[in-house]
Amino acid sequence: MPSKDYYLNRRARLAKAVEKLGGRCASCGSEYSLQFDHIDPSTKSANVSEMHYHSDSVFYAEVEKCQLLCSACHIQKTKFDLSYLVAGELNGMSKLTMDSVQFIRENYIPRHKVYGARGLGRMFGVTHQTVLSALNGETWK
Repeated sequence: MPSKDYYLNRRARLAKAVEKLGGRCASCGSEYSLQFDHIDPSTKSANVSEMHYHSDSVFYAEVEKCQLLCSACHIQKTKFDLSYLVAGELNGMSKLTMDSVQFIRENYIPRHKVYGARGLGRMFGVTHQTVLSALNGETWK
């Protein structure tokens, strides 16, 4: 179990990082519910709040890539950051191809054992919710 000093040092280092970044939300100026936000998410190597065992130099190098945002502003920025993500096959994480989505859309029969959402999900190795999202154009336009 970590010592009391460990927790005090960790809190002090986080407080110093917050102070270094101005102690306020970079967007609205709030002093409450502050979170570290990587300005450019592609440069992120770790979550600042989880860098317990990293050296000070590594920790503060990561802090330099950040700004402080309150939780509400952080949610809005994250939504904006994620809005550019590629949908469909180009995503790289998609389990479905355009051909499989086309097959699903052409053959879907609600509540059918084989061609319903669950049956098609089993056929393509995805959940029924993924099938429904593809049908509704939520994940595949």
